[in-house]
Amino acid sequence: MPSSRKEPVTEVDRRFIKMVDILINDKKVKNQSQFGYSINAYATLLPDIRRGKRSVTIQQLLDTVNLYGINGNFFFSDNEPLYKEEAQRQVDIKKAGDNSIIGEKNKKIFHGGNGGINGLKYVEYADKLIYEELPEECRTKCKDVNRMLCEGVKVLYRHSKKLEDQIHKKNEQLLQIKDKYINLLEKNK
Repeated sequence: MPSSRKEPVTEVDRRFIKMVDILINDKKVKNQSQFGYSINAYATLLPDIRRGKRSVTIQQLLDTVNLYGINGNFFFSDNEPLYKEEAQRQVDIKKAGDNSIIGEKNKKIFHGGNGGINGLKYVEYADKLIYEELPEECRTKCKDVNRMLCEGVKVLYRHSKKLEDQIHKKNEQLLQIKDKYINLLEKNK
């Protein structure tokens, strides 16, 4: 006996459902009904799409993209991030190209999958980058920056010593002037 339950009609419908599930998981929306109302649809929009009774409309896609900051390309490709911010980060990384200090090999660690990494995974990957897999180019840049910073600190230290000496001399001069005025006041009494 064939099942009366149908599946979502299109890939866009499947991705739309996935997007709503992520929004609920990310606590951007409380439930499916609230989501439906938020885009000026009805409460059973998602259940109807899940059962294959209807498909998402272009207007509903547009409202969702605008209201929740969704990357519109997400609905048409498996390789697109959900949120516009993540999509922009990926564009920025691509623009950075070889100028990126992270390096091509390590970009995947920080910008893979559905969003970045967090928590313990972040610490684990950061330790790998810092202690094990830091590219030679980056190590050289870090050494150069460190050398420049050390030189800058030395210059600032010398300058601060000169200022301290100048302040000390000025204080001595002020003390001498104060002593002269006190002596003058005592004589005029």
